[in-house]
Amino acid sequence: MTLNSEEKLISNSISFWSKIRKVLFYGIGFYVIGFLLVLANRYVRQETFSVSDAVFTFMYFFVLGAYLGLIEVEKCAEKIFLVLSRRWRKVAGTLRWWFYVLFAWLVLFLIRVLLLPQVLKIDFSLFDVFLIYMVFILSFSSCIYSLTTYIPCGKYLASAQVKIEEKKKVADALTVLTPSLGFPWILAIYLVLSLARIQVEPYWIIYVLFISAYVACFNVFIDLPYSVSIKKEKEQELDRLEKKRTALLENLQKVGDDKTEDILKKIAFESEIARIDREKQEIESKSIHPYKLVIPLASFTLGIFGALFIDFIKKLFQIFL
Repeated sequence: MTLNSEEKLISNSISFWSKIRKVLFYGIGFYVIGFLLVLANRYVRQETFSVSDAVFTFMYFFVLGAYLGLIEVEKCAEKIFLVLSRRWRKVAGTLRWWFYVLFAWLVLFLIRVLLLPQVLKIDFSLFDVFLIYMVFILSFSSCIYSLTTYIPCGKYLASAQVKIEEKKKVADALTVLTPSLGFPWILAIYLVLSLARIQVEPYWIIYVLFISAYVACFNVFIDLPYSVSIKKEKEQELDRLEKKRTALLENLQKVGDDKTEDILKKIAFESEIARIDREKQEIESKSIHPYKLVIPLASFTLGIFGALFIDFIKKLFQIFL
């Protein structure tokens, strides 16, 4: 192993552990927020904080925070942002304000359940309604950012002018982002059902809903445009190689067997034909899909986590209702 390769290996190792630390930092930070929310819930309901609360809070918020940390360290948002046109970038750029409002809502929520009841002995029903409808507004508005990402990226993946390597980077980033991009739609549907007081029974339907949403988003916005464009490029490349191979075969048949020069030409033609055959095999063996195992694995994970998170929101609403 050369010195440069050793330095590169050490650098990659440091970078890997740096990413792990950052992901854990995000997870722990969100766990603290979740712990405060659940603690506030138990305080208002005058219930003790149990071990099961700590476990489920870990599942809710640590996983969510670690996932957001993964998005950050892999720079998925930056890769997507480079694909967006100026018009789409302006819309996507307002996402930071959405997070500011979300943070403000969390602060108001903590003030409502921890401080106000102790300071003011009045009816907080109007304030509670305001907090609940803010959840609806935040949820529905987050769907806009989902479309802001999916629509231009789908066109990018379907473009014939973009190189396969660049498409793969965007497809990978979109695949990582799909749980977060698809979640607002499921949350919006659930909130509409809650507003209409429609109970989702049996409970496993929530799992099916999340899995279906993930598979639908992945196939419609990522896999379909990517695979169609890659398949077309593969067909064009194979057609070009086949025409080249046919021309070489025709030239090979015209070469005689008498002279040494002719024999050398034959060897050169046959070597080139063999090289083309190997290149065709490599192209044919390449998958036209960005991932093969990501749908069943990620959809299963998303289904479980999504159902748990919906259950948490349901319990959160019980504070006010």
